[in-house]
Amino acid sequence: MSQNPGPEPALLVLSPHLDDAVLSCAGLLSTLAPGVRVRVVTFFTEAAAGPLTRAARSFLRQAGWSGDPDAFYRQRRGEDREAVGRLGAAWTHVGLVDALFRSRQGWAPGGVGDRFAGPVRRVLPEVTYRYPSYRYDIARGRVSRADRGLRRDLTERVARLLDELHPLAVLAPLGVGRHVDHLLVRDAAVTALADAAAAAMPVPAGGPVGGPALFGGSAPAGGSADGPAPAPVPVFYADLPYALRQRPDPEFVTINRLRRAEYPHGAEQRAVLVGLYRTQAGALFPAGVPTVVDEYWWQEGVDREGILARVVRPSASAARPPRWRDPSSRPRGPGLRR
Repeated sequence: MSQNPGPEPALLVLSPHLDDAVLSCAGLLSTLAPGVRVRVVTFFTEAAAGPLTRAARSFLRQAGWSGDPDAFYRQRRGEDREAVGRLGAAWTHVGLVDALFRSRQGWAPGGVGDRFAGPVRRVLPEVTYRYPSYRYDIARGRVSRADRGLRRDLTERVARLLDELHPLAVLAPLGVGRHVDHLLVRDAAVTALADAAAAAMPVPAGGPVGGPALFGGSAPAGGSADGPAPAPVPVFYADLPYALRQRPDPEFVTINRLRRAEYPHGAEQRAVLVGLYRTQAGALFPAGVPTVVDEYWWQEGVDREGILARVVRPSASAARPPRWRDPSSRPRGPGLRR
């Protein structure tokens, strides 16, 4: 399901779940979205019929929900529409099933093996799911072999979004916390953006998401009638709440030549926006939503201020757009732990 598409967005935000983009990018989106074309695309927006695993039941219980998981996700989708709409951004809900509820192939209700799976599922539902537990499966960063088709599907979906929407920049999860759904969306973005860069510039395809030659100062400022449009600039956001207590994958950061930058504006809006996710806020932040700044990771050589100036429409404001901050220059105090 999608809001009226409207004009092509300057900023495309890829969100694994129905809160990740707003949780992690509240400062940037609250500052830019009122005057910038932004679209938030959320991928895993559905549950599935039970019986449920212990992990899924615990998730619903922590949210204070005792009813149908499908109804729970309808509530969550409504919350996300409200929060993204409050920002002035457009939204798209793709409709894929959350990792907590993904059955093994052939074991899903109504599947070819359902006649045999039914009795097993009632006694020990975990054996019929791709990710039986949260701690030892979903949060370990090991994507199930049963999700290989899903990985290809996600990559194709992101590629179509890039082809249809032509965004100037794409915000994708960095994968802090190793949640498999976050890694699937991140890796789909990496592959699709690398392919877009290969099509836009005469460089070899494959490998990491390029480097300075792809997305740095040598990247073209705009397309022309004689060639393809430039590839969108990739930006990775630190996934909250995981980034409060965990670090990014050093291998991913190194291989893609990523450098950290903070966006120190709009942080006070995080609590307001997170509060709109009524089914999630209390479970995620029982002590209250922390006042932290957004954290983003850019490739070496990218002109962050220049990209921000291009993303902001001329009609949005006559003032200079808010600036990024090098983390080495920020004052000591509350912030994301590294």
